[in-house]
Amino acid sequence: MAMATIQRNDYNRTVALVDLDFENPALVRRFDCESWPGLAEVARGKAPLDKVLRHVANGFFVVPGGLIAESVSRTVADILRADLLSHLERRVDAIIIDLPPLLGTGSGPTAARAVDKLLLVVRAGVTPVARIREATADLHVTPVVVLNASYTSLPRWLRRLVGR
Repeated sequence: MAMATIQRNDYNRTVALVDLDFENPALVRRFDCESWPGLAEVARGKAPLDKVLRHVANGFFVVPGGLIAESVSRTVADILRADLLSHLERRVDAIIIDLPPLLGTGSGPTAARAVDKLLLVVRAGVTPVARIREATADLHVTPVVVLNASYTSLPRWLRRLVGR
């Protein structure tokens, strides 16, 4: 969402936030959007692309992945095969995609192949470097890695006292 906000506010671009994480559709929930119809339904010919663009604010759209047909991997492959992201590029200035996890799913690496720039968010102090290397080993591009955490030298009892 931060990337979308920067694109909209700093560059005045229209932005589509695409939620391709079918098992944890956080964008759809966060913006209180219906999860279908989505790109899966467009790929199956059950809905037009215009129907799945959910206007959530001035210049912001959320695009749900839709409903899983046979499997998540198959649904993602169907969406990519239908070249829906290219069609979406004609309607907005910037597309930001929330991908499924790269490890533990077949759909994460498949979905990652659809983009030419990747930003990998990693839980600092939690995710081992070996797991990051494993997750990125077979990607077609080298992702930018962002560590998602904040550290403080305040003692734990003092952080609780001040509500942090």
